[in-house]
Amino acid sequence: MFNSASPDVTRATPEDAAAIAALETLTFSAPYTEKSVRDMLSSTIHPSFVVRDGGELLGYLLGQMIVPEGELLRIAVRPSARRRGVGRALIEAFLAHLQENGCTVCFLDVREHNAPAQALYSSYGFTPLDRRKGYYHLPTEDAIIMQLPLNQKQ
Repeated sequence: MFNSASPDVTRATPEDAAAIAALETLTFSAPYTEKSVRDMLSSTIHPSFVVRDGGELLGYLLGQMIVPEGELLRIAVRPSARRRGVGRALIEAFLAHLQENGCTVCFLDVREHNAPAQALYSSYGFTPLDRRKGYYHLPTEDAIIMQLPLNQKQ
């Protein structure tokens, strides 16, 4: 049984591409393909993380890191696993990784009408920086660019 008090976050590998792509299809109107996910997970600039319960993928975070900047590219949690700490665990693992590797800021973009995601990001200290008009499609919607300054570990 999944223990929401401490989701087990691990680094994503190319072997996770099929499961991530399947959850992409369930979550996003313009999902990444399995090939694009596999290519991303094979790259050293894309630190990405997963949470599993047994063999089932509960959630993932795809990131990018070009020091001194990091970017949260994509995060998704299986509907049956939402509100159990999976998303928070993924974000915390990613932000810790960025800090440990010398990043000083993290960026992300989010649909302007995705209030739950914006609230989650704001709870970590992300603040709106800018807007990209008509960035998202299906439906067309603006993207809100958010940023989070990262404290460097001493």
